[in-house]
Amino acid sequence: MTEPPPEWTCDGARYDAADGCDCGCGVPDPDCDGGGSAEPGTGVDNPACDACVDGDGQAQRCVSVTAALEAAGFIVSPAGTSDDGAELYDLTLLQLNDHQDVQAGTHEQHLTLIHRGFDLPMNLISTGYSNTSGSPRTS
Repeated sequence: MTEPPPEWTCDGARYDAADGCDCGCGVPDPDCDGGGSAEPGTGVDNPACDACVDGDGQAQRCVSVTAALEAAGFIVSPAGTSDDGAELYDLTLLQLNDHQDVQAGTHEQHLTLIHRGFDLPMNLISTGYSNTSGSPRTS
């Protein structure tokens, strides 16, 4: 594993990890060979990224779905695609049982994100404290 430079803002394990091109991480990822995402639903990158570096070698402002969610505190599990091709992500967030009493313990909140693009509305499905039992239908 290659140690990321200090300017790297995403999970260090993703830098030069042969896991696809990670855009929007502060500096170009060596995995970037001019392409954007791997397969939709793999959680690697925004498929709208045409290239992770511009002609001057500067990182573009592409955003990795998983990096953005992980930075917000979510545990992210790519869940494939919906029947209409949208990317699905199972999200887990650790919540306090009582925000007034941190000694009261924690629980996991489960959500499913339907991601079609950063410039489109977001769909977030909550089923309470359990996750969906199948792929959401979005047609």
